[in-house]
Amino acid sequence: MALGCTSAPTTGEGFHLWRQRFPKGEAEQITSGPTQEEGIAIAPDGKSLITSVGIRQGSVWLHDKTGDRQISSEGFAALPGPGPGGGVARSVFSPDGAKLYYFARKEGSRAFNSGELWVADLQSGHTEVVFPDVLMSDFELAHDGQQATFASLNAEGSSRVWLASLDRSTPAEDLVSFESDALSFGPAGDPLFVFAVSVISARDQTADSST
Repeated sequence: MALGCTSAPTTGEGFHLWRQRFPKGEAEQITSGPTQEEGIAIAPDGKSLITSVGIRQGSVWLHDKTGDRQISSEGFAALPGPGPGGGVARSVFSPDGAKLYYFARKEGSRAFNSGELWVADLQSGHTEVVFPDVLMSDFELAHDGQQATFASLNAEGSSRVWLASLDRSTPAEDLVSFESDALSFGPAGDPLFVFAVSVISARDQTADSST
């Protein structure tokens, strides 16, 4: 009976090697840990294989009038992509430009592309996690710099949109009861919730700093 091997993403751990008996065998993960494996060459006798092993790293850098400098040092860090609808990238800076927000992926996350929200003080260089142990796949800052919306899994494993104060003065609020994983603040500061590229609803409460 033939046995096939492949490199596939594993929830929370990146890419690892799997094997499965053809045609109806159960898939079995054969590697694990902090390293990732990509590419496979199986020996003619089928008793061993060769693969590439490594650790994927990512960091956030800032370019300003003083030059380039590294901001993050927490494993795999990244900035969010364009907001819902694409085209224009959302801001990752506080309104006064003194702080920068970014993702840092945490080992053991329940989704491959999730991480904790971190903030860096651009003058002191100090970095800290904003919402400890909260893994999110997307975030956006309110125009007043006081709140953020983010997408995160609830206890049942479904993605939901949340609203939280960046100073953690109030608990994060689950805003919707349906599956949702993309979000944006509207022109007036109202959070808009986007599901499968379609705008579903808008929250009446405003986050506009001018009010």
